[in-house]
Amino acid sequence: MGAHDRVRRLTLNLDTFDDISELRTHPQDFPILACFELRVNAPGRPIGLSMLKTAPALRRFCLNTPSCSLDLEPAAVSWSQLTELTLNLQVDLGRARSILMECTGLEVCTIYTGDDWSEPPLQRLSSVTSLLHLTRFSILCCSDEDVEDFFDAFSFPSLTDLTVNATQLSELALPNLYSRSHFQLIKMDVDISEWVFTDELTTFLELTSSLEFLVLRVGGFQRTYMELFTYGGENPAPFALPKLRTLSIRMDHSMNTNPFKCRHDPSAAEMLESFERYPGKRNRAFPSLTRVFLTMIGDDFDRDIEKRLVNAGKRRIEGWYHRQRSADED
Repeated sequence: MGAHDRVRRLTLNLDTFDDISELRTHPQDFPILACFELRVNAPGRPIGLSMLKTAPALRRFCLNTPSCSLDLEPAAVSWSQLTELTLNLQVDLGRARSILMECTGLEVCTIYTGDDWSEPPLQRLSSVTSLLHLTRFSILCCSDEDVEDFFDAFSFPSLTDLTVNATQLSELALPNLYSRSHFQLIKMDVDISEWVFTDELTTFLELTSSLEFLVLRVGGFQRTYMELFTYGGENPAPFALPKLRTLSIRMDHSMNTNPFKCRHDPSAAEMLESFERYPGKRNRAFPSLTRVFLTMIGDDFDRDIEKRLVNAGKRRIEGWYHRQRSADED
């Protein structure tokens, strides 16, 4: 560690957290350290890196330690100086929210909270923290905590890329986030597996006319989501995404209570076929759409529908229909 004053980037990939004992209490400054990445492949003690208190140039901070928790005291990072943050560790939403509120200069953020938490519900805050420079944000939450309560503390006015994959995501979480932020999204990847109604999604998409890439992950086969994107003269789409170039929908219809009914539902084929019937600018709802990806998990549809789905991917719109027998094939 004698070259500490010349280190700009430090990346550690460890099999055990004990290997980092020297760094936990390292007394030296890291005056030009700009990037710190840590991956620990085994359970260990809470992470507390006092060395990062003496890294005034640190901008990129990545913890990929899913089996470890975070110890903010006594070691603390100067969160306000970071421009990129990745937290993949055992941390509850409350603590993740507190950290993010301090990251006022952040531009890129990914948070994975793990699933070993049984914390009380998040308390609503009376004030909102605006992260003015944040352009890309991803949150993956496997616990039963509602991500809406996490979002309520923030506005992201510069956001262009949003990924939300959460066990609990209230229908109003995204519309309310937009009402505080008024961002211009370009790319969105959202898991709406727990959603029952499409009204809130429709409302949100009406507000995000800047979208160019959209990925929807839906639990169960729900024809209402197919109908949202089925454009036709007698069935106009309820919203328009004039810049949308790529649409990807992933459905697990093995979750449905009546798989026989799903097997004979033609709505997926009708959606893909509708893009062929209205190519180019004649599709006033999605005039820029050139790529459509549809992934279905579960048993096949009946033979005629499967054939229509496969054929729909061979026409002017570049399409891909993919069949998975189970979600475990990922």
